[in-house]
Amino acid sequence: MNREEKLPRGVMRACAGLLESEEALTPACRRAIGAAENAVGRTYAPEAEAQRQQLIQAVKLSLVNRKKWPYETLMRGFDLSLSYNAFGREKKKFCYELATAAGLMELPAPRREPRR
Repeated sequence: MNREEKLPRGVMRACAGLLESEEALTPACRRAIGAAENAVGRTYAPEAEAQRQQLIQAVKLSLVNRKKWPYETLMRGFDLSLSYNAFGREKKKFCYELATAAGLMELPAPRREPRR
């Protein structure tokens, strides 16, 4: 997800709804959640896989109920060392991948330069 791309209004809530009803979803939606999990923490080293899994769980909890699971509680509970903005970027990356893989939104069309 590029910095200039923004999620359409309501997509975060739709992602939260998908996560809350994960057991009742179709296999395609479950695969979309798996693809979104793979998008989070891609830059982590292979030996930091446990830390990456904790980040994924923290992102999921924050999406489902951010009032019950605020950033500070998640950072202490999962022992993550991530800034507030970096956590927000990972959360948006997860939601963007989930929304595109589940068909909630379309990928933006590539920008083409005008012909001269």
